[in-house]
Amino acid sequence: MIVYIVLMAYLLLIASFVLKNHVRVITLRGLGKPRQIRDNIACCLLTAIPLIVFFVIRDLHVGTDTIGIYQNIYFNGYGLNGWTPYLYEGLFKYLIILSAKIVPSFRFFLLVSGCIICLSFSFYFVKQRENMNAAIAFLLFFVWLYLPSYNIVRQSLAITVCFYGTILLEKKHPVWAAVCYVVACFVHVTAAVMMVYLVLYLFRKNTNVRKFLPMLLFLLPLIVMFIFDKLINLAFLSKFREYVQSFSFGNINLKFFLFQLAILPLLVICWSKLVKLNRMNYIHLCGTVCIYAAILLSGYLWYAFRIMYFFFPSEIILLAQVEKCFSDKYSKWFANGYIVLAGIASFFLIYVIYGTDSVVPYLIGI
Repeated sequence: MIVYIVLMAYLLLIASFVLKNHVRVITLRGLGKPRQIRDNIACCLLTAIPLIVFFVIRDLHVGTDTIGIYQNIYFNGYGLNGWTPYLYEGLFKYLIILSAKIVPSFRFFLLVSGCIICLSFSFYFVKQRENMNAAIAFLLFFVWLYLPSYNIVRQSLAITVCFYGTILLEKKHPVWAAVCYVVACFVHVTAAVMMVYLVLYLFRKNTNVRKFLPMLLFLLPLIVMFIFDKLINLAFLSKFREYVQSFSFGNINLKFFLFQLAILPLLVICWSKLVKLNRMNYIHLCGTVCIYAAILLSGYLWYAFRIMYFFFPSEIILLAQVEKCFSDKYSKWFANGYIVLAGIASFFLIYVIYGTDSVVPYLIGI
C-alpha cells in the first residue's frame, strides 16, 4: 500500500509543479551531440515511466487474474504453446503472440501493455494541461484506470483504444472513431458499449434530444427491467429471464457507486458551464451518466459493473475541468480538494478495505 501512496503523491507533485511550470525542453547529453525533447514528451515520460515500471515489476500474485488468466491461459497458451486464436477478442491474442515472438517473457508483455495504457493517457493529459488540472486527471487515472489495469489488462487495452476513438470524436472524425470502437471490440467485446458515443455525437446539436438524453441513459437499466418484463416471454429473449427477474438494488456494487454519488452534485452544478467550455463535454457528461447506468446494471448481473470502466476517461476529463467553472480561487481550491479527497477515499475503500482485484498489498516479484 505504501507503494501506491508514494505513486499517488508523486503523480500529484509532478502534475502540480512540472506540468504547470511548462518545462520547455530537457537536454540529453552523451549521445554524440545534445538532443532536445519537447516538453510534452518529457513531462509525459516523467509521469508515465514510474507507473509502467511498477506495472511490470509487480509480483504475479498482484491482480487476481494475472497468473491464472493472463500468464497461464493467454501467454503460455496463445503466446508460447501456439493455441490457434479465434476471432473473438483475437487482437488481444495476437498482441500476446507478437510480444512472445519478440521477447518470450510474460513481463515483456506486461511492459508492452503498460506502455500502451500509461503513455496514451499521460500524453493526452500533458498535452491538455492548459485546459484541465493535470493533477486531478492523473490522480483519478491512477485510481480508476491504472489500478484496475493490474487485473483487467485486456479490458484496459480496449479502453485505451476506445479513448483514441473519443479523441477522434473531439476532432470531428466520427468515422475513424467508429473504427477505433470496432477495433476495440476485438480486444474486449464489452467495448461495443462505446457505440453510444456515436449516437451522442449525432445528436450533439439537437437541443430537443439533448434535454432528455442524459436522464434516459441514467434510467436505462430500470427501463430495461420494465420493458423486458413485458417482452421476456419471447423465445429469443427467454434466456435473459433469470437475470431480469432477479434484479435487486441489494445486488448493486455500492463500493463503486459511492464516489459517483459524491461527485454528482459537482457535475450537476457545473453541467451547463462545462458544456460552454467545450461542446464535446456534453458527450463526456452523458458518458459519465453511463457509469451510473453500468453500476445499476450490476443489479441484474454483478459482472455488469465492468462496463463502467469504458466511461471513466470522460469522467476524468470533466472533473479535471471543474475548477474552470468557478471564478474565485477559494471555490476552485474547494472543488479540487473535494475531488482529491473523494478519489483518495475511494482508493482506500475499494482496494484496501474491500480488497478489490487483490492489488493491495503490492508485492515486487522480479
